[in-house]
Amino acid sequence: MGISLLRSGDKLLFSHRRLFEADQARYFVGVVDEFENDVVAVTGYTFVWDAMHGRFLQKKDQRTKLLTLSSGTLICYRIPTETNMAELRIEDRGEQPLVLTDGASFEMDMSDRMG
Repeated sequence: MGISLLRSGDKLLFSHRRLFEADQARYFVGVVDEFENDVVAVTGYTFVWDAMHGRFLQKKDQRTKLLTLSSGTLICYRIPTETNMAELRIEDRGEQPLVLTDGASFEMDMSDRMG
């Protein structure tokens, strides 16, 4: 049995790979509950694009997802342990269009372009 890269308590961001040009970006952030083989149980929140208001919104209900890391449709990022998961939000800041932040110690550029 090898060393696992994931452990219970790790904080992760999942980006659902867009397969078609018209697909909307979707994100899930959460904390690892369990990890076995290539399946991870993560409890957290989904962010979806609200076209009516032109911004990402966090779904209010917390959920546990079972995600297969080898599916090829997910991009997974580790979030620093000090990140306040309860305060995470996606902000549009104009020049740096999308930023995932907890408003304190963590910021991550979420835009699709270089710059």
